[in-house]
Amino acid sequence: MSQVISTLTPRTPGLCKPGTDHSLYFSFPDGSLWVQLKGSRVKSCIYAHKLTTVTDFFNNLINMAKDKDAEPAFTQQGDGAESQSGTSSSIFQSSGNGQTEHAPLLIQGSEAGFEAFLECVFGEYAHSTLYRQPAIFWLQALQVIDLYDAPPILNIANHHLSAARDLDPAIRLHLAMHYHLDEWVDAGFRGLLQIPLADLTQAQITNIGFSAYIILAEVKAKITEHRTLCALACPPVIHNDGCRDHVGCSQAPPSSFSCYSSPACCHREDLSGDRAFF
Repeated sequence: MSQVISTLTPRTPGLCKPGTDHSLYFSFPDGSLWVQLKGSRVKSCIYAHKLTTVTDFFNNLINMAKDKDAEPAFTQQGDGAESQSGTSSSIFQSSGNGQTEHAPLLIQGSEAGFEAFLECVFGEYAHSTLYRQPAIFWLQALQVIDLYDAPPILNIANHHLSAARDLDPAIRLHLAMHYHLDEWVDAGFRGLLQIPLADLTQAQITNIGFSAYIILAEVKAKITEHRTLCALACPPVIHNDGCRDHVGCSQAPPSSFSCYSSPACCHREDLSGDRAFF
């Protein structure tokens, strides 16, 4: 997801309980499934039944693991065990069935994204405060939500990101296009309109894409052109249904405009104060 503007950071991922390789946050004493990220030493013991209610991905993965005899996921250097290749180095082998900590279910994903995902699923057991999480937490969760095919968690992430004030408008627009969130397009685009084109970073341009960047530049040019025209000519008067004097209503704005609005836009240095404009 690239960069995000945030003054907050979520907790550090990949932490273990002292003296163990068990996850500090997601090793439940009565958990029924051991999982481990490929390339990570941290093992989590979680509730399989809860996990499978939000994603068919893990349900299928667990069923596939049950159909084969599981080998230990890895051997630790110096413990006397030998890996399948005959070496005693710490090396990952095949995924286990997840029934014991010595045969955890191996899965793909980043530590930050996986733990954010687990916090969304098991927050009620891990003393989570999801409503206080910064935007970057939800962006980390989104990195694996697609991989794990978890629509309920995607809905939770979208709900919290909708109200996030620390979310870069370029990322908001990127997410709107990626997840087809039409209601985010307006907020993301309006946020980008507040940023001068010259101040947009390469990461922001990459996030919104070249086509959206061209549209943004064209809209900004139209706005500048409109403001310039308004400084020289009065905009047309639009009468509502309750207007009873179209002639007088049409004559008043141009008269006031020529005396005040145009000088205010073109020669601001000549104004003695705000009252002169009005």
